[in-house]
Amino acid sequence: MTGQASRPSGIYWLLVAPALLLVLGLYVWPLLKILALSFTDPVPGLQNYRLLFTSGAIGRILMTTARICGMTSALTLIGGYAIAYALVHAGERQRQWMLFLRAAAVLALGAGARLRLGHAAAPRGGGELRRCSRSAPSTAR
Repeated sequence: MTGQASRPSGIYWLLVAPALLLVLGLYVWPLLKILALSFTDPVPGLQNYRLLFTSGAIGRILMTTARICGMTSALTLIGGYAIAYALVHAGERQRQWMLFLRAAAVLALGAGARLRLGHAAAPRGGGELRRCSRSAPSTAR
């Protein structure tokens, strides 16, 4: 060694390139297209965003969303610190048990969400979703 830090070669970019292209193609490009469409459809301008600042209903929706996000973030932060504190101060046996319970909870929540999504996508009897959508009051005038 000459004492000089070795520079990573271009091979690392070859390893990252497929994932980067996938993210750009499936996430960034559609996002940019939708953003451009929001400024140009039906005519170029900011009229699509005017409703965000002039509608009382949309203002209440945005405030409710912000309040829910804030409460959820605060509770997650407090819970995360409590769990981290417990893991740091637990013995090895208790730590392994807590990690097992955490993994089981995550798997159970993921399986439950997957089952609910699968049920909603293919309703039994061929019409629960259609009946629900018909019974909802229409807001179009």
